[in-house]
Amino acid sequence: CASPLMRVLLLLALVGLAAATTRYVATTGADSGTCDDQASPCLSLSFAIQVASTTDTISLGDGTYTGDKNVNLTITKDLTFVSTSGTGPETVIIDAAGTVPVFASITSVVSISTMTLKNGNNAGNWGGCVYVQSGRFDASSVVFDSCSSDHGGGVFYDLTAGTIADSQFLNCKSANDGGAVSVKSPANVAFTNVQFVNNTAAGSGGGAAIIGSGNSTTFDSCHFTMNSCGSGSACTGGGLFIQGVGVTVTKSFFTMNIANAPQGGDGSAGGGAAVTYGGTTSSQSTFTSCSFDSNQAATLSGATGGRGGGLAVLDGSVGVTLSTFTNNNANSGGALVFAPTSSSPPAVPPMASLHTCNISSNTALLGGGIYIIAPLSPYFYLVTIHNNHAVGANDDAHGGGVSVVNPGANPSTAKFTECTFDSNDSQGYGGGIVIHKSALVIEGSSAFFKGNSAQKGGAVYTLDSDTSTFTGVKFYQNTAAQGGGAWVDSSHTEFDACHFNNNFATGDDMFTSQGGALYIGSSDGAPVFNSVYFEANHANGVNGAGGGAYVSGGYPNFTICTFEQNTAMVEGAALTVASTLGHSKMVTLSGGAILNNQLFKPNPTGVYNGTGYIGGQVSSEFPVLTFSGGIIVDEACDLIRRCDQCLNNHHHSCQARPTDDLSFCAPTATPGFASNCTAPPEAQKIVFVLGMDENNFVGTDFISAVALYLNSIPDYLLKIVIVVGRAEKLGDDTFEVSTSLAGGLQSEYDQLLAIGELSKTQDISFVDEFDVREIRVGSQTSGPITVRDDENAKHPLGPGAIAGITIAVVLSVMAIAFFIWWRSSKGPSGGVLRAPADNYSSMNA
Repeated sequence: CASPLMRVLLLLALVGLAAATTRYVATTGADSGTCDDQASPCLSLSFAIQVASTTDTISLGDGTYTGDKNVNLTITKDLTFVSTSGTGPETVIIDAAGTVPVFASITSVVSISTMTLKNGNNAGNWGGCVYVQSGRFDASSVVFDSCSSDHGGGVFYDLTAGTIADSQFLNCKSANDGGAVSVKSPANVAFTNVQFVNNTAAGSGGGAAIIGSGNSTTFDSCHFTMNSCGSGSACTGGGLFIQGVGVTVTKSFFTMNIANAPQGGDGSAGGGAAVTYGGTTSSQSTFTSCSFDSNQAATLSGATGGRGGGLAVLDGSVGVTLSTFTNNNANSGGALVFAPTSSSPPAVPPMASLHTCNISSNTALLGGGIYIIAPLSPYFYLVTIHNNHAVGANDDAHGGGVSVVNPGANPSTAKFTECTFDSNDSQGYGGGIVIHKSALVIEGSSAFFKGNSAQKGGAVYTLDSDTSTFTGVKFYQNTAAQGGGAWVDSSHTEFDACHFNNNFATGDDMFTSQGGALYIGSSDGAPVFNSVYFEANHANGVNGAGGGAYVSGGYPNFTICTFEQNTAMVEGAALTVASTLGHSKMVTLSGGAILNNQLFKPNPTGVYNGTGYIGGQVSSEFPVLTFSGGIIVDEACDLIRRCDQCLNNHHHSCQARPTDDLSFCAPTATPGFASNCTAPPEAQKIVFVLGMDENNFVGTDFISAVALYLNSIPDYLLKIVIVVGRAEKLGDDTFEVSTSLAGGLQSEYDQLLAIGELSKTQDISFVDEFDVREIRVGSQTSGPITVRDDENAKHPLGPGAIAGITIAVVLSVMAIAFFIWWRSSKGPSGGVLRAPADNYSSMNA
C-alpha cells in the first residue's frame, strides 16, 4: 500500500500530464475558444500562446503565417511548436517580412520543429529570427532563412543552452558577429547535422560565432558552405569564429567560405574558421575528422593581408585530428596560420597541434600550406604536407609547404614529428619549408622531403635561425637553382643521421646551380652535420658546382659524413668551398668518406673562367678546409687520399693531378697548394678479424658483416691483416674477439697470410689489445670491436684443432671471395657499410 506522500505525488503527476494540451493553429482558424480542438483551430500564434498553459504544444497547420499576430513574439512559458502534418519545413512558414524578429524574446524552455522561420529582422539588437534571452531553445528540422540582426542573424543564444539538429541557416546576415548564429558563453549549445549556407557577418563568424568563456558548444556533422565575413573592415572566421572558449567540432565540412579584407587593407583571417584568444582564458577547441576545402582569406590579387585560408589560430588553443585542408588560399598560410594577436603573450600559453592531417594543394604568397609567426609553436605529428604552392613575383614568395617567421625576439619552437613534405613548390625560397629566426625540430624515421622545388632551397631554406634540428630526415628528389635539398644561411641548423639523395641544383648561370644537396651561404652561422649521407646529388646546371654541398660562408662542421656518387658539371663533385669564404672561417670534415663522385666536364688545367680552379671531388679555393681522418676515393682515377690532420691544399682533385699521384697531407704541411703536401703515407691495411666460437668455427654473422664492408672498398685497397680468435657476439653488430698466441697459433696465422690473393705487405706483430673499428651498415652503427690477447681463452690447439682452424678459415676466405665477386657482379648495394677511417693508424702493425 502506497504511503500518503506517494499518493499525493502521483496525483500531482497525473494532473500535470492532464494539463499538457495541444493547441491548434491554422490559416483558416479563428482566434476564439481554447484552440484545443483540431477542428476549431486558432488563427494566430499570439492567441494560441495566450490561451496555452506551460508545457503545452502548439501545432501549426500547413501554410504561411505573417502579420503582427504571428511575429515579434515574446514567450515566457515552456512551449513546443510543431507542424501538424509533419511533412517538411517548407509546408509551415512563419514570415516576419523583414521588419521584426519571429521570436523577439524567449525566457523559458521552447522547442520548435519542422517549419521555416523567414525574414526576421532585429536591427540594432540580437537574434534576427530568434533571441534566446534566457532559458533554453531547441530546434529540429527547421529552416532559418534570410534573417538579420546586429548579433546572430538567425539565432542569438545569450548565456543559455539548446540544441539545433537537422536544420538549415540560409542567407542570414549580421552587422557584427555570427551571420547565422551567435552564442554568448557560458552556454551549452549542440549543433548536429546543421547546414550553414551563404550567411554573412560584417564582423566575425560569417556562419557562426561562439564567444565568451567556459563554453561547451559542439558541432557534429555540420556543413559551413559559402559563408563570408568582412564588409569594409577586417574580419575573422568566414565560416566559424571561436573566441576564448573551447568548442568541439567533429565530422564537419568547411567549403568555399571567405574572410574578406578591404582592398589594400589587412587583418582578415580564417576563411573557413578561426580560433582566437579571449583575453582571460584559452580553453582548447578541437576539430576531428573535418574537411576544409576551397576556403580563402582575401585574394592574392586583391587585399594583401588575408591569413589562414582554411583555419586561423590566433593565440588560441586548438587540436586538429584526422582532418584535411585542400585548395584553400590566402596571402599567408593557404591552409592554416598560427599567429599572435599582439606583442604581449597570453597569460595561458596557447596549445596548438595537428595529428594525422593532410595539407594539400593550398596556395599563398607566404606559406602555401602553413604559416607560423613566432613565438607560437604548434606541434605536428603524422601530418602530410603535399602539393602546396607559394606564389608571388620578384622572389617575394617563400615556404611552399610551410613558412615560419619571427618578427620579434622570441623564436618559434614548432615541432614536426614523422611528417612528410611532398611536391610543394615556391616561386622564391624554400619549396618545402622556410625557417626564419626560429628553432624548429623536424624528426622521425619516416619523415621526408620529396619532390619539392624553389629558386633557393628546394626542400628547406633557413635564415638567421637559432638551433633548428633535423633528425633522421630524408631529402629525396628536391630541386632548386641553388641548394637542391637545403639552403642554410646564417643559421646554426643541425642535421643528424639525415640522408640527401638525388637532389638537384639546376641554375643556368655562373652564380647558380650550386649545391645539389646543400648550399651554405653568408658569413655567419655554424651548421652541424653528423652522420649525414650525401648520395647521388647533382649540380647539373651550366656551371654546376658542389654536387653534394657548396659552402659559400659560415663555419660548417661535417662529422662522419659520407659523400658518394654525387656529380657536378664543372667543380667539386662532392664538395666546393667557394672563394667568397673569408680566410678566418673554417670548414671541417671529421671522419667519414668521399667516394666516387664525378664531374661531367672535368678540366685538367684547373682553370675556371680565368679566376678560380676546378676540383674533381673536393674543391677548396682558399686554405679553409680541414679534413680530419676519413678517406677520399676516386675509383675512376685509382686514387686514394687520407689526411690525419689537414687537407689544406688547393683543389684536391683527381682531374687536376696525375692519376698515379698518391701524396698525402702531412701534419706539418704548410697550408696552401697541393705541392706542399708531399709526405708519403704508410702502407694501408684493412684489419680483418676472423672470429671463432668455442667449437673453433668461424662466426658466420661476423664474416658476413666484414665481407659487406670489404665489398664496399675498391679492390686495389685490399691489403688485409688477419687475426684468428674466438668471437663472442655482444649485440646485434658488436663482437669481442679473444686471441691466444700460445701453442703455435702465430705460425698458423703466418700460413693463413699466404692463402689466396691475400698478401703480407710488411712484418706484422701482434698487439695485446686494440680497437678494430665501428661497423656501420647504412645508418645503423655498432659499438667498437675489441681484439685482445687473452692467455686464458679456451682454444685447444692440438693438430686436429689447428687443422680445423685452417680448414675453417680457408673455407671462410673462399666464401668471402665468392661473396665479394657475387656482390660486384650484382652492382652497387644500397646497404653499403661505412666506417670512420681515423682508426686506420691503430690498425697498422
